[in-house]
This record gives sequence, C-alpha cells and structure tokens, in this order.
Amino acid sequence: MMSKRKCDPTGLAAPSFKKRRRTLPSDISEVSSNCTMPTTSSSSSTTSETVGFAIPPKMVYKINLQHSKRFYEGSTFSVVADCDVSSGKLNSRYAVITKQQFKSPSSSTVGYVYTCACAEGIDQHERLRVTNKVIEEDFYDFYYRETTLQCMHAAMTEILLPCDILSYSAEHEDPEDNPDVVLVEPLSDDPLLVGVVSGDSVSLIQRNRRTKHLICSCRHGIQQDCCHKKAYRNWCSEQDVSLDITIEHINTTSHFGSISYAEIPYPLPEDLQQTYIEYETGVRALPHNLVPEIPASGPHQTCPNGFAWLENDPVEEGWTTSVAIVYKEGLSVESVSIDGCQYPIQVYHRFCTGGCRCRLDYDGQKDLLFNLNNRDLVYYGALFNYLHHMLEGRNPLAACHRSYQHTHMALSGLRCISIAKLRLAWNAFARLLVMPLGELFCCPECGPEPKVVVCDGTSLGCNKTLLNSLPHDPVSEEGNIQGTLYKDRTFITDNSARKLLNQYCNDHLSAPELETLLPLLETTSPLSFVNFVASLHPDRNLPKFIVPAKYKQFVKDIASPGPACALFQGAVDEDLNYLETVLGSGEPIFTSQYSHVIAFLQRKFPIFFEFLFASKEGDQVPVIAQNLLLDIIKIGRKAYNAPGERSYTAAGVEEMIQGTHCFPSLPKLHRDGKYAINQRDVEMQCRQASACRKFTKGHPTLSAGIFTIYCPHGVCYGFEMMRKNESPQVPFNIFKTRFKRAPEVVVYDNACKLHAYCLNREPDFFRNTMFLVDRMHWHNHRSCSRGYCMDMYKTRVDLKSTNSQVNEQANAGISRIKGQLAYMLPDNFMFHGALFLALKNKVKIQKVTG
Repeated sequence: MMSKRKCDPTGLAAPSFKKRRRTLPSDISEVSSNCTMPTTSSSSSTTSETVGFAIPPKMVYKINLQHSKRFYEGSTFSVVADCDVSSGKLNSRYAVITKQQFKSPSSSTVGYVYTCACAEGIDQHERLRVTNKVIEEDFYDFYYRETTLQCMHAAMTEILLPCDILSYSAEHEDPEDNPDVVLVEPLSDDPLLVGVVSGDSVSLIQRNRRTKHLICSCRHGIQQDCCHKKAYRNWCSEQDVSLDITIEHINTTSHFGSISYAEIPYPLPEDLQQTYIEYETGVRALPHNLVPEIPASGPHQTCPNGFAWLENDPVEEGWTTSVAIVYKEGLSVESVSIDGCQYPIQVYHRFCTGGCRCRLDYDGQKDLLFNLNNRDLVYYGALFNYLHHMLEGRNPLAACHRSYQHTHMALSGLRCISIAKLRLAWNAFARLLVMPLGELFCCPECGPEPKVVVCDGTSLGCNKTLLNSLPHDPVSEEGNIQGTLYKDRTFITDNSARKLLNQYCNDHLSAPELETLLPLLETTSPLSFVNFVASLHPDRNLPKFIVPAKYKQFVKDIASPGPACALFQGAVDEDLNYLETVLGSGEPIFTSQYSHVIAFLQRKFPIFFEFLFASKEGDQVPVIAQNLLLDIIKIGRKAYNAPGERSYTAAGVEEMIQGTHCFPSLPKLHRDGKYAINQRDVEMQCRQASACRKFTKGHPTLSAGIFTIYCPHGVCYGFEMMRKNESPQVPFNIFKTRFKRAPEVVVYDNACKLHAYCLNREPDFFRNTMFLVDRMHWHNHRSCSRGYCMDMYKTRVDLKSTNSQVNEQANAGISRIKGQLAYMLPDNFMFHGALFLALKNKVKIQKVTG
C-alpha cells in the first residue's frame, strides 16, 4: 500500500484519493445555485445567455456534454465532444483523452492522469508522454499540479467518467511503452468512433456520413490512407466486422416546434388580410402587450386536463412570459412608441382554472406574428415572402437570410434573426399552413384516377445514406405471379434475323444474305411473313435486294424487338374481332361503301391501315397481306394470356405523405406483387456480375430523384422518391398498387421498356393501356415499333391535343428547389416537395376551373 501523505506545507488538508472525483475549478463550481438556465422548445443546446450574468463557458460545456451524452469511455482512452472555447457550445469534432500511467518511487503502485492532444493540452500531453513513466516526487503532489494544467476536455473527462486514479496492478503495461503495439478499441457504433494506438501515436477514426469515407484525426488521415486506417481495416478483417456504415440508428425524422399552434389558412382570410394592409400602410402599429386569446374551438379550447382558461386580464395579473423581439423583413422591433414613450414588447400567458396550472401561450395569428419561443416572433409577411421565393426563385433559405441581413443593415441597422431561428420558424410555420392535399393533388377534370397519364423522373434527390436507412415497402406474402414470355409475344424471336431485316430496310442485302434470311425466318416467324418477304423479290438473280420504300417502315416495325401487340395499341377485343372479320371476308374495303371500315382502320389501327393502303391491288387487299396481319393479331393476343391466379396482400391505411411516397388522391390499394420474373432477374444479375456492363452515373451523395405523375392539364397526382436509378419498376408499382383500373394512356419517355415490364408481370391489368413515348424523346427510339409513337394516332383527338411535355415542363420548375431540398432529412424533403407541388397544382386547378 502507498504510504500516507506527508504534512501539507500549505496547511491545507490532504484530499482523499479513493475513487476520487476531480472537483470543479472555482470558476465552475462556485456558480450560484439560484442561476437558472433558459430553455426553449426549439433548441436543445444550452447557451451561455442568462439574465443578470454570464455563465462560464466551462459550465456550459459540462451541461451540454451531460445533456447530449457525447462522451465515450474506453479501457485505454476516452472520447469527448469538442466545444467552442468562448461559449462552451458543442461542435461536430471530438477530442481523444489518453489515460497516462506513472509509477511512484515509494511503491509499485501505478497512478493515472488524463491528458489530451488538443491545441490547449498538447504541451502537457507530449511532456508527460516522453517521460519514463516514473515520477521522482510524491504522486499526490504530481497529480494535483498536473490536473490544474489540464485542458477543458481532460478536466471534463475526470468529472464525467470518474475512476480510481490509483491502480494496484503493478504488471499493467501501457501500450505506448511498446512502439510495435497496435491497439484498436471501438468506442461507439453510431456515430462510428474507434480509437487506434499505433506506436507512439493515438488517433480517432470516424466516418463521414455524407461520403461514407473513413476519416482519421491525425494530420495524414483526412485525405490519405494513414497507418491508423490500415490498422482499423486489419482489425475489422481479423474480427470479421463489416466496414459498412451503421445506419440503423440514423435519425431520419425532423423535429420542428413552436409556441404558435393555430392552423394558418392559405391565402389568408379577409380579416387577416385587412390587418396586413393596416400594418403596411401605417394605420395600425404592432401591439406591445401580446396577450393570448381563448380559442373558441379546437384542442386548445381547454387545457390538456379539460379545465377552462382563466378570463382574467393577463396584463393586470402580471402573467408575463418574457420580453420579445418581432422580426420583420427590414427591421427588428423590440419596443413600441406610445405617446412619445417606448414600451418593450411583452408576451403574456394565461393559466387554467384547475389545480394543474396548465398555461396557454400567445399564438399570435390575430396579430400576424408567428411565436417561435416566446422571445422571438416572426412577422407573417417575412415568412410568406420566403414561401413565394421558394416557389418562383432558386434561392435557398440561407440566401434569403443573407438578403434579410443586407436589408436590415441598409434600412435600419438593427440585428436580423439568426439563420438557425429563421429555419426553425419557417419549418414550423410551413407545417401549420392549411393545405388540403387530397384536393390539390387531384384534377377536377380528370378525377381521382386520370385516364391519360404523363409521367417521368427528375433529379431532385436527398441524402442517399439517409434514404437507404428508411424501410422498404412490404411485398405481398401470397402467390408467385407470372406474366407472359418474351418468345410468345414477339413476332420474330431470333435476334440475327431481326438484324438482317434492319439491314434489309436501311441498306441492302446481297443474294447470299437473302438466302440466309429466308430459311432463318421460316424457323423464327410465321409462314405468312416468309411468303411476304419472298414475294417482294421474285427475281433472285439481282446483285442486291432492297425492301420497297412503301413497305420499309412496316418491315422495320415487325423487326423491332418489342411485342407484336405494340402494333395495335389501344384496340380492345371487340376491335380486334371486327378487324379479323373484315380481313377474313376478302371484301374490297377500299370502296365508298366501306368508308366506315377505312375510318375505323385509320383511328384504331393506323399502322395496319398504312400497310393495307400500300399493298392494295385496286380495291382488293392481297391474301398475303391479309394473312400477315391475321398472324400479327394472333401473336399479339398471346401477350395477354398470363397463366395462374393472382393474389395480393391488402395495404394498410396510408397517410398523405408516408415514407418515400406522396399520392394524396391515390392511396395504396394493396402491396407490391410477388412476381416470378423478379427472382429470375436477381439470378441473371448474379450471373452477369462479373461481366462488362454499363452503369448509369449518379450523384455521389444524393439519391436518384423523384418520379412524378401528371394529368394532361398539368396537375401533379403525386411523386415517389427513387431509391435507385430510374427504371420501369417505379411507374409499374404506382399504377398497379394505386389504380383500380389501369390508365388508358401512359406517356413516358421509356414507354417501350415499361410496356415489356408490365407484360412480364401484369399483362391482363394493362390489356387496354396504350404506352406512348413523348414527342421530344421519340427520335431516340430508333429500334422501337411505331406503335409507341404519339404522332401515329393523329386521328385520335384526345391524343393529338395531349401535351406530352407537361411533365418535362413541370420538372423544369421543380429544379428551382434542388438547392433547398438537397440535404434535408427524408421526411422534411417529402414535406417541402409536397408543399411546392401542392401550390403549383393550386395555380393549375384555377386555370382548369376558370
């Protein structure tokens, strides 16, 4: 045992060191117990502002650490959150605290002293580290002197993580004594904090949540792969620990609180509009006594315990809450002049009649003031101004705040509201705006389920890491639903035959190539098409063969890899039955008595009509042409003959904005289906994992964007955040799970792929749906059938007048808010996206209704 301490030459009693907690310095511990820390509902961080005197930064630092729990203890070293030295407010950095051990000359006992390698404590840390760990003086004198030299981080560690400063284990070995020792000690999973000792250096490994890259606190560890990172990777490999970021505990929910609670109508009612006019024209001045009115209805009509509010005058009763500041666009109002005297703005409250003493705070709507925290009130005009800047401009909230600052400095010279308070006020204000999303996301002309849909994706993304942490939509538990097969619905199944046909149309074929094509077609296409191609060139002795110009487009349509049913999109079974009857009758349809048949063909089967008109012989249609069209119809019908039964799990009650979806007028009817082809797709991806493939380039930190659904009038029906790059899966799931009946027309820049995706899974549901490529993107679809081209259906008035660019035009407007939404939390991103589109829809609906 260590000998007792000698007499203290200073005359002070020797302190006990058994499980001793380090006492606070006088500047912390001697703060008056009557001092109360101000708290607000909108901020959880303690500040150094008090009424009467300033709290020492060390005390603020201690309280913030205790509140946030951002300190982590290890066996060799600990980690505490760093702070601003002048205010004590925590920041995002951490300090590594080392527990250095020393031997006393009088015994083999080992004692500990906390040191830190920060800028303030580096001198002490290095001075003690290079010693031989043996002290010549008495350990208590040594300990007392060194603790008075500690930095804030080391001092707080002794307070928050108390332990025995004496160890009675003489065999304990300090890792820094051996330069070859590499020690890795995980301290926290979320956030990732790993302490690493490599030789004589101690460092902290963290992970950047935006880029997911490892960051080391040493001077080489930010950009380079330092020794500490390598040690951590080796440790993960030995311990079979994944290097991936832990995202299960990432907070993806925003919290915005305010004192104001009343819903804010948009636009304001006439009485509030009149108040605004009186403010702006100088007829009315801001009130200096802000007294809460008793609500006539709603949840705040009584206190939470059911007691009524006292009707006494809060001013006479002295129920003062605080002195407040009102922030306007050009000035900050702290007092109001009445009869030449300045009166400070006072916020009052009411008590309830019960013994619970519940309090009714000032809401501020009648005075057009938004009460953030009873001390900071923001004028409605400033918040509505930013709302419309968000709609029509490209400036984020920070840019508007800078504009407010310049306006304040130029017009009044008074201080402006801080960006943090403005952000809290705006988010809380926006959530109180009355927006009937179910009405605003529905076109009055198209109804709750539009028959014509224009859809597309846009690159409006949020933080990719946070999005990936959200749960995925559940899939139906029942069934293994099957669609139709590609080989059954394609007119020509062989790829080499399609290539020769395209060469035949675009260039020419030599005699050997033609002789190769015909036998190939006999095994991969119906006989009617073989006879048709053979009839084009009765003389086989020509040097080259070119398809006649009048048949060129039709042959290219047949040679496309799409389904045969794409050639007669929009035709229902009754139309197909009638066409089969007309073609089988052999009647001369190109006569005046069959004008109704010609009009029918032009409207329902424009591609077939062009072919029949090009191949007619007088008034008759050749038998070869008739048989070819009948075979196309026969194969096209197979696309909708899906085997097996279909069953889905019903969806639960869905909110207007839920997860990654916002379809207020299209609630989810059932879960996503469980399809057999999905498993085949996964197996195919696994087999092709090592193959050379083209990857779509995306943003390194932002998600792929959102997918929007519009009606032809420009009204958005909702949107969904895409977890991966845009694919036909997104619109398919929307249409299948939210529409009772599939849309009649879907306009989409990737309509050909979407059509195939639907036939692979739900052919019967999309039997009567036309999939069309919008006019702007059609020129990029060089190998697709003209059945996907909107201009082929000029005789259909509903399609001819449809603006296929309505989605592209709307997405150009959405791009204005990219900078504002980019790094929001997912729920805040969804809210602001819905708010933006709802207000845009409001304008569109007003145009539709006149």
